[in-house]
Amino acid sequence: VVPDMRYEFWSWGFLDELEGFHARYGARDLPLVITEAGIATNVGARRAENVVRILEVAAAAIARGIDLRGYYHWSFMDNFEWAEGYTPHFGLYTVDRAAGFARTITLGGTVFSEIAGGRTLTMAHRTTYGGFGPMTPEP
Repeated sequence: VVPDMRYEFWSWGFLDELEGFHARYGARDLPLVITEAGIATNVGARRAENVVRILEVAAAAIARGIDLRGYYHWSFMDNFEWAEGYTPHFGLYTVDRAAGFARTITLGGTVFSEIAGGRTLTMAHRTTYGGFGPMTPEP
């Protein structure tokens, strides 16, 4: 799956990285935190799929004994990317620069809010947005 910035997104590859960091630093009792996970897309369902699939990976890492303590989504709202300008959109909120920087929550933001508010990744979220299959296509 190739998002707007032309890189492949495969959430379960992220588990390999978490396992590698755990193997290297876990013996030193250093907990891990996911400090930046997001996807450049204008498709709301893809943003929701990104959130759920990364959190599925986080849950799998914890189940495997990795001391993972937190997750920060990139980014709260669409922002300026140094190499790309305002074109790639990562935010949980879109920003309309032509309308006085009005912000509108995306489906990814709504799903993230539901998960955070309930403090759980529900089976409904997993069924609708999670898993290994293809993501919602880009237009």
